[in-house]
Amino acid sequence: QLVANSVGKDCLIISESTSYPGTLREIIAPIVQKATNAKGLRIEFSVAPERIDPGNEKWDIANTPRIISGLSSEAIQKTKQLYGTFCSEIISVESAEIAEMAKLLENSYRLINISFINLLENIPLTN
Repeated sequence: QLVANSVGKDCLIISESTSYPGTLREIIAPIVQKATNAKGLRIEFSVAPERIDPGNEKWDIANTPRIISGLSSEAIQKTKQLYGTFCSEIISVESAEIAEMAKLLENSYRLINISFINLLENIPLTN
């Protein structure tokens, strides 16, 4: 609701949050559209989940490929244009749900690996 009250004409709203597939299409866009319909604003929606790997000195915001998508081709183009100013590689996927799921898979992969290593650290290697 707060975002909806702050948007202006010809606005692009980008979700970078980790969220379940469908959040942008089923939750964010309808709330903003409902709150702004009377204003006659043109609002585009896209998703570009952040992909920061804390502590990694090799991969940063500039050289980590950015996965993006949107609810319209215009939203995707605007998002590519914006992220192209500071990301060296942009990967556009077919739907917002695919981009949202990619982020969940990445977080799950990291969690499983960290949990596995933590488990191994607690196993004594000698009798």
